[in-house]
Order: sequence, then structure tokens, then C-alpha cells
Amino acid sequence: MFNKDGLSLICSYLEKKLALFNHYLSITKKLKENLESNQENHLDSLLSERGRCIRRIQMVDFSMEKLLGGGRESSLLLSDRLRLLISSYASRIKNTMERILFLDKEMLALAEAEETNIRAKLLKLQNARQAIKSYCAREAGPPRFLDNSR
Repeated sequence: MFNKDGLSLICSYLEKKLALFNHYLSITKKLKENLESNQENHLDSLLSERGRCIRRIQMVDFSMEKLLGGGRESSLLLSDRLRLLISSYASRIKNTMERILFLDKEMLALAEAEETNIRAKLLKLQNARQAIKSYCAREAGPPRFLDNSR
């Protein structure tokens, strides 16, 4: 069993983890808004902030695992109150993660649509470039309709 200090430490880790996931959710919302409004100037900073948030969540996970011992036998030593507390935090974290996953899927769909749009534009540019190259290569031949002034 854990003493009160261990219990409060676990609670603080879980609260910190929940706060980090909520921060991650807010960053994801900002990122989605920027993608939808085509404001690409802040995307790098938001993506790096998300990466920092993930690393901090991993550090909290590592600290909790270190505190709990990481084995199956440590989960048997948990009191019912602590299990209830952990399951409460876990369900709130899970709900937050599900919202993040939903937003990530929407952003992925936006990015794929933008990728398709960019590919189509590039294909048009390549076709136009090829047409211009073939037109310029025929200067020595008979004049075309644009060269009638010769």
C-alpha cells in the first residue's frame, strides 16, 4: 500500500498528465484552425509545441512508472481508493485523447486534400512547361500561328 505522500504524488502526476493532455488538445485545436484558414506561418511553432508536450507527457509517464514500480505485483498493492482515483483520471485522459484523435483525423483529411490540390497544380505547371519547351524547340521549323509576323 502507498502512504499519503505516495498517494498525493500519484495524484499530482495524474493531474499534471491531464493538464498536459488538455494543453495538447488546445494546441491541436489551434493547429487545425490555422490549417483551415491557410495561416501557415505558425504551423512550425505549434508542431514543435506539440512535440514538447508529448515529451513532457512521456516524462510524467516515466516518473509514474518509476513510482509504481512498473510490475504487475505493484498494481495488486493499490488500495481501492487509489484504483478508483486512477480510473477516474484515466477515463478523463482517455476522453481528451479521443477528442485529440478526432481532431488529428480531421487535420489529416485537410492535409491530404491540400496535397491532392498541390499535386494537381504541379501537374498543370509541368504540362505548361513542357508545352512551352516544345514550342521553343520548333523555332527553326515553319512558323506557327504565333510566328506569322516573320
